[in-house]
Amino acid sequence: MSYIKPKVLILLIVVSGILTSMPAFAVSGIYYVSDYAPIEDGNIVKAQKDALNISKKKAVQKALTEIFPEKTYEAFYSFLNKKIVPRADLFITNYKIANQDISDLAYTINLTVRVDMELLRKHLSRLGLIKVPGSPPLASVFVTLDIPVDLELAEVLANQASEDISSKLIDAGITFIPPPPEEDLKKTPDEGIEGHAEVVKPQFRIIRPPQTQGSLILAGIDAMTDLAIGVNFQKNGEIEGSSDSMLIPVKLIIEAIDTGTAESAFADSREFTMAIKSTGERVIGDELSRNIKELSALVAAELKADFVDRETIRSSYTLNIEGSVTSFVLRELKYRLKARLGEEATIVPVAYTKEQARLNLWTAITAPKVIDILKEIELTGFSLDVEQSDGVFTIVLRDDPAAVRGVIEYGLEVPFYKRIPVPGLENPEDLKKVELVQWAEQEENGTIYTANIAPVGMGIIGKIDYSRDHDFYHFLLPERTIELAVRVELTGPDELQSRVRIFSSAGKLISDKRARRRGRNLYQTVRIDPDTRAVILAMEDYLGRHKSLFSYVLNVDARVK
Repeated sequence: MSYIKPKVLILLIVVSGILTSMPAFAVSGIYYVSDYAPIEDGNIVKAQKDALNISKKKAVQKALTEIFPEKTYEAFYSFLNKKIVPRADLFITNYKIANQDISDLAYTINLTVRVDMELLRKHLSRLGLIKVPGSPPLASVFVTLDIPVDLELAEVLANQASEDISSKLIDAGITFIPPPPEEDLKKTPDEGIEGHAEVVKPQFRIIRPPQTQGSLILAGIDAMTDLAIGVNFQKNGEIEGSSDSMLIPVKLIIEAIDTGTAESAFADSREFTMAIKSTGERVIGDELSRNIKELSALVAAELKADFVDRETIRSSYTLNIEGSVTSFVLRELKYRLKARLGEEATIVPVAYTKEQARLNLWTAITAPKVIDILKEIELTGFSLDVEQSDGVFTIVLRDDPAAVRGVIEYGLEVPFYKRIPVPGLENPEDLKKVELVQWAEQEENGTIYTANIAPVGMGIIGKIDYSRDHDFYHFLLPERTIELAVRVELTGPDELQSRVRIFSSAGKLISDKRARRRGRNLYQTVRIDPDTRAVILAMEDYLGRHKSLFSYVLNVDARVK
């Protein structure tokens, strides 16, 4: 068929253990750096050593800026400079001193440094900053203070909450990402290294009241972490006390949000009275500390069970796709894998370019079974050859027009009824009409990426098989089509309430129409841009409560200018 571009696609599946290293898409990087160190008390050897160490750290920082996009690098800046940069010697393969200069005040050095990018990526994956199977989740803590306290006390409360929770998360095997420096204190990769000016970092992140699930999700996404943990101090009654001491009724709420699914992973609260002395040394009562520690332990234990321990049960695989792969093919592959592996499987896209793509897969299904599933997968326009050699599974997807997943030939007469006294019992007196239907839907066609290729002007018989079933059809339109006439007719007295949505081939919604009520046929006309070459139509039950007892027949006719 002319609408399918010839291509050969190679999919490599590398079976790994619980922790799998990143494929070597990048080679070791070479960086040119220079820096200086002051000469104190005439000690040139110490100054040379200091300048050398600073320059090595700068080389690793430059490597990190190549691995991470700018916004991601900024989000992880504080963490990287605490956990990765101080270990610069570990990631440097070799270096060469290009030149050096010694003055009365400083020792200056210029280096050519080779950084082992693969080793650096491996360490980043073990920390969860690069997602590979088995890498830990990233978490950030956000504090909201909706109680009447001054700035000094607010900082004390926010710091204690952030420190208590972060320490418990780290103990649970979750990577805690501290906040980045303030905007006016951010340093370039050439600055902020030990030996130069310190980078001032806040100890906590703030969400202004009110703290909601929505604001927590957005804050977590902006921090680029998998889990956003909110700490919300709320006033819970009237404040009592004098000018030198106060009793503040507080409701402390802690909630964790999975930023990937936008679902709550933990929520709990405590109510207590916080005693504060406002004169002399600032003293906060034990109730605050005790309740924060209790909730910190609970949220860490819950997240550990759901996001850390679970990964040790499921096997992990890395899927590398090589060739001219489109996003359409990638999404269809992900959908078909997910449909066969089940809801417990997790498939995460890690990298995608025109030349290569990579997916990470977690599943409780064994490797031989995964291979069997892969052999069963059918992709639109491709035939699959699966081979196994030395633990590497190679799937070659070859251009094959016969593999197009379209409607299938039906060619039978279909009777339509006004009513049937008993479902399934034919009553000829109620016969409305008989129509020859040429085509029938072919499962699986449940997403926009797996739509059945279908012709206009001919009937297609289909059925909603379960309450949330969707049937997608891809119609190729005649040139200069300006209008579509769509009708969905039920073959019996069904509980189905038809809903038809029409999309452009790029996925943009053109029309959304539903039958007036259950059991009624649907008729509509839709204006189409004459330049439109194809549309995708989705058929479903509007409320999704019933499976279809009887089939529907879909007809799409095109009017040409």
